[in-house]
Amino acid sequence: LAVIDRQGADVSAYDGWHGEAEMRDVEGETEHLHKVPGGGWSHRRYQQTTEDTWHANASEVADEVVGLVKTHRPRAVLLAGEPGMRADVNIRIYENIKLWWREPGWFGFDAATR
Repeated sequence: LAVIDRQGADVSAYDGWHGEAEMRDVEGETEHLHKVPGGGWSHRRYQQTTEDTWHANASEVADEVVGLVKTHRPRAVLLAGEPGMRADVNIRIYENIKLWWREPGWFGFDAATR
């Protein structure tokens, strides 16, 4: 289970018999996390920097999820949280595991925060 927002995620692996097997907290970059209204020549660069930060944080979350998937071999991966970040993480996870995980299960839940 990964509960994701733009800053990072709480990532957990659960054992069907004993409950939570392992939990990892992913704290991504926070300096350029929010888009700001503005104008002028640099506006597009500011917006792009923010989006790059989101993508970098999504990569960090995906790396943690993939690590837990490789270790625990779950039957399903659950992603919850901000829809845009969830989609970005989903793509990055699938690109990393599609070669060796035959039938991944993907489920998404909308939630505003982790």
